[in-house]
Amino acid sequence: MKKKIFVFTILFNFLISFSQTIDVTEIELNFSQGSNPRNITKGATKIYFTANDGVHGEELWVHENITNVTHLVKDISSAFFGFTSQEFAVIGDILYFSPVSSTFGTELWRSDGTETGTYLVKNINTATSNTLSNLTVFNGKIYFSADDSINGNEIWVSDGTTSGTTILKDIFTGSGSSDPTNLYIFNGSLFFSASTISYGRELWKSDGTTVGTNLLIDINSASSDGLMTNNTFLSLNNEFYFYADNGSNGFELWKSNGTASGTQLFKDITAGSLSSNYNLTGAATNNYFIFEVNSSSLGKELWKSDGTVIGTVLLKDIAPGNVSSVSEFTKFEIMNNKIYFSAYTISLGYEIWETDGTTAGTQLLKDINPGNSSSNIENLTATPNFLLFTALDNTLNYRTLWKSDGTGLNTVELKDVNMNYSNSGKFTEVNGKLFFAAGYESLNGTELWSTDGTLANTLLFKDIAHKFDGMTDFYDSAELGNKLIFNGNNGLGKEPFITDGTVVGTHLIKDIFPGEGSAIFSSDGFRPACYTKAGNNVYFKAYSAGNGVELWKTDGTEANTSMVKDINVGTGNSITEYPLFMSFNNIFYFKANDGIHGEELWRSDGTDIGTYMLKDINPGSAHAFDGQSNVYYNSYSALNENCFAILNGYLYFAANDGYDNSIWRTDGTQSGTVKIIIIPSSGIYDNRRVVINASDTKIFFKTNTSNTSYGNNSLWSSDGTQGGTTLVHQNIIQGPVQFKKNIIHNNTLYFTSFNNTGMALMKSDGSISGTQIVKGGLTSQDTFNTLKSCGNFVYFGLGNQGLSASKELWRTDGTNVGTIKIGDISTSSIEYFYDCKACYQNNLIFKKLSLNDDKIYYVNGSSTNTNSYLTTNILNSDNFGTNGYYFFSDFYAVNGKLLFAAEKESSGYELYSSEFTLTLATPDLDLNSKSNIVVYPNPAKNHVNLSISNEESILKVLVYDMLGKEIALHQLSQNELDISNVNNGIYILKITTSKSQYTAKLIVKK
Repeated sequence: MKKKIFVFTILFNFLISFSQTIDVTEIELNFSQGSNPRNITKGATKIYFTANDGVHGEELWVHENITNVTHLVKDISSAFFGFTSQEFAVIGDILYFSPVSSTFGTELWRSDGTETGTYLVKNINTATSNTLSNLTVFNGKIYFSADDSINGNEIWVSDGTTSGTTILKDIFTGSGSSDPTNLYIFNGSLFFSASTISYGRELWKSDGTTVGTNLLIDINSASSDGLMTNNTFLSLNNEFYFYADNGSNGFELWKSNGTASGTQLFKDITAGSLSSNYNLTGAATNNYFIFEVNSSSLGKELWKSDGTVIGTVLLKDIAPGNVSSVSEFTKFEIMNNKIYFSAYTISLGYEIWETDGTTAGTQLLKDINPGNSSSNIENLTATPNFLLFTALDNTLNYRTLWKSDGTGLNTVELKDVNMNYSNSGKFTEVNGKLFFAAGYESLNGTELWSTDGTLANTLLFKDIAHKFDGMTDFYDSAELGNKLIFNGNNGLGKEPFITDGTVVGTHLIKDIFPGEGSAIFSSDGFRPACYTKAGNNVYFKAYSAGNGVELWKTDGTEANTSMVKDINVGTGNSITEYPLFMSFNNIFYFKANDGIHGEELWRSDGTDIGTYMLKDINPGSAHAFDGQSNVYYNSYSALNENCFAILNGYLYFAANDGYDNSIWRTDGTQSGTVKIIIIPSSGIYDNRRVVINASDTKIFFKTNTSNTSYGNNSLWSSDGTQGGTTLVHQNIIQGPVQFKKNIIHNNTLYFTSFNNTGMALMKSDGSISGTQIVKGGLTSQDTFNTLKSCGNFVYFGLGNQGLSASKELWRTDGTNVGTIKIGDISTSSIEYFYDCKACYQNNLIFKKLSLNDDKIYYVNGSSTNTNSYLTTNILNSDNFGTNGYYFFSDFYAVNGKLLFAAEKESSGYELYSSEFTLTLATPDLDLNSKSNIVVYPNPAKNHVNLSISNEESILKVLVYDMLGKEIALHQLSQNELDISNVNNGIYILKITTSKSQYTAKLIVKK
């Protein structure tokens, strides 16, 4: 018996705070932030690079070729800006790199692509920030230059372990630095330049050991530098070439076979002590190499060498005269034994050229930017079959991706993607794809792209940084054909979007204000769209250049989204920040100002000719609607106030004809637009009538019959005639504006009030006797939040004035006893019930506003438990909570889907969609509340009797199984319940009496 009780207790506790996981799709609108990938480096099965996801700063990322997963490796630098590193070297799949971290400075790190496998190899310089550079792979180890603050900047070696990371040789003994640079591997040896007091900067050679690391040759025996710090090397026919200065010939072309005796001056191009160049810039093919020579007569031009002195000659004076055609920044690439490069001429600017090593074969490949404008060739990369590079033509103001097979005819733009911010390095080839950074100023920003050389497969590979906000709320939205039109932002400003709850079905409808401007401001700003459906269109107001804020329409397609009419011709605005938008008989009605008649009543069928002022209610330039009219309260800070009503084939609204502010109606014609209800003013404060809603038989509006400075305090109902207009309720206002929150539920008006009983919820059927307090003296909180109809109940929150969050959540069935507080959060708590609610499958969906709560809460009419929640599993992105920061804002139910806006660290505020079935409708399971109820027999078979000990009558009994499913029963008869159709099991009875509600356990055993 004890075991059974224990099992039931577990079930009970499980139901009290039930959770369900739902699958969610992230529908991201704004990808505009760029991660700016750099240092793209190929491993055996991985691609390493640095990127900034907008959260961690610039950090190390990896793409796993085997699993096809791209992810952040490790947040190495806690600083938001992350680290910078230009030094990447790979052995197999192990990356060696030198990040500038906030903790260690620049040191040697290694990574296997996992967080745990990414760590500092050795803190070489513990005293100051180290300078570590020239990472080079040689004989399975990493060689580099580093300064340990003891030996100066010297040559180091590492096998990837702390103990195996040591100084290779202290070339400049003591604390002085030899500053090794230009590490170059040739014929199984490592060559580099280093400096000493005795020799200056000279050429050194190493076999990877300390004893085998020695000066190769003292080129300049006068203790001066024989090499430059930034010296580079080219190899041809088992020899390598470089620029050096022997002290008498200046910097000229030298060659070496790797021995001291085989290292010698190759050719003194500029005779005497003058130098022909300082750094060898060029490229080598199978049988020749080209390089840059600088002369006073020709400028900097290209020379060619076949490895013989006589065959080392000027290739071509590309830019005639002393104008230089190339520079030390020129990049060279080799394809099919030809060399491609960018060169300058006065008539062509910088364009792409080619050479086969002959003068005749050195020619312009294509004048991409015609005339003397430059195409600014960058990122030149050769593959076995084609060249890739970026260039600027004369049609765009940014460089795009180009491809060439080596012929001018087939040198074409591959993709119109902005490459202006891509790093100046080459494309990185992995398994037939080339990876690169692209997309500057695009909708995704600069991100990681890939291509196989075809247009179809030149695509965004991974959008890493996308935390900018795409949308924030659903207050400003309208349903159209099972889709939702709402405000979105893809990074170019707020514009109208449409969604069916899927990624592919969510998109910008039209960029009304191109560029980074917004056609629509936020819901509480100057330009809310105020989407309103009428007929087959949704109407809204938007700003466009040259027209100001005017009326627009859309059917959800770009082609049929247009300005309806420029009502206030030119740049003037015809629609103000407080619009009055109404739909009646598929015609759209609104207030507008054409600049002549003031704010008057207009109508539109979606055509220019069918959009006109219906009536000049307040003749001349005076306004029929102004900031002190009913329209003032149609701002989006005052939800649930329609400001119009429809009854018996007429549209009702409040307007001022210059004599008074009264209730008007229209049938859509000028003659049928008339003042219908006049309520004499009680004084200067009684200057606006506000239509608030309508049931099937009555319209409701409010006035200020007491002429108090608090605002409207009297509720009226009307059948649409003067004689059928009745004052149904009047308050002596002592607090906030009355009736601001109202809703029609079951053909009854529910509204908020503040009277001598304090905060009160009221209802009205349009009669004096039927206008009554549902529940008064509700709370110490001073204001209501939005009323929400869901299922058979109206839900509302109570909280502090001016806040959209509540400390208390209530529900009413329209009776005093059925008006109960279902959630109460302590005033000392930081939690709130957030005032953004949706009704999904007759469940109220809401948010508890608190830090780092990734739950969506729900409650229904069978429950007073506000702790049941949904957890989300995002199918196409990281889940909420992954990065420790998330926030749900608004919910909206449409077409069987629950839409909501939420913020998380990686994406910002974006749109999410889910379609699910709630598996538990949690009943009110407070079993200890049954003290007045007797259930017998228990266990029962086919019938059970209910007895109550005090003066209460049982009104209703509901039965739930332990999964929260309501069991259909026969009618309750004289407190006897027919359970003949109920199977064996444990059930919960929810009993509503004339005074309270109770729950009890029932065991059915047949």
